[in-house]
Amino acid sequence: AVLRHPEDRLLSAVNFCLSDLNIHPNDRTRAIIEARSLLRGAAKGYERKDGLVRHFSFRTQSSFLDDDHMKIELFKLENLDRNQSKKWFNLTELQAFPEYGPAIEAYDADWNLYEFRSIFEA
Repeated sequence: AVLRHPEDRLLSAVNFCLSDLNIHPNDRTRAIIEARSLLRGAAKGYERKDGLVRHFSFRTQSSFLDDDHMKIELFKLENLDRNQSKKWFNLTELQAFPEYGPAIEAYDADWNLYEFRSIFEA
């Protein structure tokens, strides 16, 4: 399985969901409003009824693992080549939103996975 750093994953989820909203590239105000709304939703948790894209984009990585005893090798995403989507915000900008703190707290179990169970590739 491939893990992503929780902050990078949250940032990517926000940028990905913003790309589906047809926001004009110059409409920074709407992008900020929508990003803050997405962070509020990430903190409370999206359900399938909220939309599958948001449900899966903001779902914690740890929630995809059924059992702590599963024999899975975990690799960090930054050690792999990957595609990158449009960046509406960078991590510093996202961290400045008041909604960021509660949203990233929802990923507590992912921090544990990332820091203690992942395999560091040489």
